[in-house]
Amino acid sequence: MEWTLAFSTFLSGICLAIAFLLAGIMKKSSVYSRQLPPGPAGWPVIGNLFDVGAMPHHSLASLSRKYGPVLWLQLGAVNTMVISSAEAAMEMFKNHDLAFAKRTTNEAMRVNCFEQGSISQSEYGPYWLMVRRICTTGLFVNSRIKGTTNICAKCMDNMTKWIWNEAQEKGSVEIGQFVSFTSFHAIANIILSKDVVVDPKAEVGSEFVSSVTRLIQWISKPNVADFFPFFQWFDPQRIKKNIKPIIEHSVGFAYGFVEERILDQQTGKINAKKDFWMQCWTFKAIKKMGNHNVVGNITHDCN
Repeated sequence: MEWTLAFSTFLSGICLAIAFLLAGIMKKSSVYSRQLPPGPAGWPVIGNLFDVGAMPHHSLASLSRKYGPVLWLQLGAVNTMVISSAEAAMEMFKNHDLAFAKRTTNEAMRVNCFEQGSISQSEYGPYWLMVRRICTTGLFVNSRIKGTTNICAKCMDNMTKWIWNEAQEKGSVEIGQFVSFTSFHAIANIILSKDVVVDPKAEVGSEFVSSVTRLIQWISKPNVADFFPFFQWFDPQRIKKNIKPIIEHSVGFAYGFVEERILDQQTGKINAKKDFWMQCWTFKAIKKMGNHNVVGNITHDCN
């Protein structure tokens, strides 16, 4: 009898503690939800994924008309705030820029730590600030932009010639392929201060374009692991597995021109002027010496 009474008291205490805990969580959740922007009520687990639909730009425009320029969505396990007006975007980036400076990358871009070295994908911090400073002083100054006029003109001439030859041979032209080549040539020539030309008819050129096309296709695929992070280790759609060799091929192709630039620098074919390439090379040397106060330190693991 005493044992039964003690057990009942113990069980009642546990139930009461759970009740108080749930009440506290619900109260906190209620206060938290009142501080969030308006938005549609989501389903359990999946949230507002069905509200986004197959055409997200149309769905978000419709939701913005109903809930306003700033709305809150729960996409699976990921909280998402949608900004759909220029005024709201200006307010956010002008007055709350640091609060929203963190960059969210999808799982496909985390292969081989690819996102860590990209200025568009890396997280806000000392590394990103230093890379941005190098780009600002080495690429985006007026003198540098004016100095690339001849390079851009030459790249456009090459693209026009390639398109003309393709039209003469086949009667139809896949414009995207030649635009990709032209963009790559212009960027490579400006960054490396070296005349980089890859013939789109060559095997290596067609393989590069094919890799870039497949890379874009895989990156743009909806990934369950992006909405439910606990699936990241499992990679249920095998997106990371399929994208890894594509990224390695594309980066390896581009790095071949970097190695040529290093060799030209060492043999004296290119004078050691302080161009964008030299700024990047100096930055890499400082980082290798371990000056983390200047360049930051990447600590999370690569997959």
